[in-house]
Amino acid sequence: MLINTQDSISDFDSSYERHLEFTRQFERVEPALHRRVLMLVGNRSDADDVIQEVSLVLWQKFDEYIPGTNFSKWSMVVATNVVRNFSRKRRRHASTTLSEQTMSKLVQTQKACEELLELRRERLTKCLSQLNDSERHFLSRSYDPNRTMVQLADEMGRPVHSLYVKLSRLRKVLYHCINRNLSETE
Repeated sequence: MLINTQDSISDFDSSYERHLEFTRQFERVEPALHRRVLMLVGNRSDADDVIQEVSLVLWQKFDEYIPGTNFSKWSMVVATNVVRNFSRKRRRHASTTLSEQTMSKLVQTQKACEELLELRRERLTKCLSQLNDSERHFLSRSYDPNRTMVQLADEMGRPVHSLYVKLSRLRKVLYHCINRNLSETE
């Protein structure tokens, strides 16, 4: 029996690429999946167990995922279904799980919140572009996790209090800009 090594290598390459794509997509959405699952099951330990199950189901169903579509939404639907199955099993043994109706309302509420946050992020990007370069640079330096405001004040040769005042003013400008943009689209 002859084995075509070229076909074997090609199969390995496509399997490897598929695995990489799944891993990349899953790592991107896992924090949001974990938040959704934790909200629905209400217990961190159970949420960790459910996430393990979700990742397994997602991997098993990855052939059903259509590349180019929204992996996040697809994985949220799968996660919600896994939670429903988990809750049904739990209901048989305990009375502290959420009803289907409550779970559906929580999922709808979370989806609405995620959509609003995404919309606000988009508006924030637009509003940031309206600031001048020095204001954007200041904001970037202010939110640098490797720098404190005291260090930034030393670097800029300004009192710390004045930087907090400036930061507060820029936050208000961005807040009002975002809200104004949101109301214009309604």
